[in-house]
Amino acid sequence: MYFERIPSVKELKQLEDGEFTIKLNYIPNESEYKRLEGVFNAHLFFDLAFVPVGEEFVNFENIPPTVDGMEVFLDHPLTDAELYTLKTIERLVTDSNLHIHILMTYVPDYEERKRYRRYGFIHPPYFIFLLSSVPDFETRGNLAKVMPPPNVLLLLDYVPTEKEVAECERIRPKPRIGILFDRLPSKDDYKRIQDMISSISTIVYLDLGRDTSEEEVEDMKEFKPEFPQLHG
Repeated sequence: MYFERIPSVKELKQLEDGEFTIKLNYIPNESEYKRLEGVFNAHLFFDLAFVPVGEEFVNFENIPPTVDGMEVFLDHPLTDAELYTLKTIERLVTDSNLHIHILMTYVPDYEERKRYRRYGFIHPPYFIFLLSSVPDFETRGNLAKVMPPPNVLLLLDYVPTEKEVAECERIRPKPRIGILFDRLPSKDDYKRIQDMISSISTIVYLDLGRDTSEEEVEDMKEFKPEFPQLHG
């Protein structure tokens, strides 16, 4: 059985004869986790969007059953306090089964990468970079040194040039590109995007602030990629 909360005392009594899974996106308080005292057939996982600190970290440490795994998804660079807390959590999770995912809008330089490495995670933080421009030479060099190799998402408001596309192709793994238009693309835009998608995953978003006409819709049908219209 599968739960997204700590089962009630009555439910736990009914689950005594079989294993079950609890997956939480929060840290249970004392009254909740104490229900798990003496429970040995629970597989407990966490899927968090924050680093538990203070009272939440104390509660996590006091959870009676073994924690089988934790996934942490963050949208900001980690502070030293957060890194230290996560390293402590890693030691408390079965087989150090802690996976950290970090979404950032810039690529860390050598000093910042060294700071993450200093904590010696069994599973190093996995970076996802959301960038608003094609990485230049220095940024590509920093990307190549991020381990494990990160995902790179480019959100642009223009069609990159052939030179920029070639620079993107040097990144491993190749980035995915989203192009946000506040106008209908020109025929030249169509052609350049068509050339791009043969080598790089590309999707085009339209935010026109108005509905498209039937004629405009027919024009777009001739172009192979879908155009998800965000706002009519």
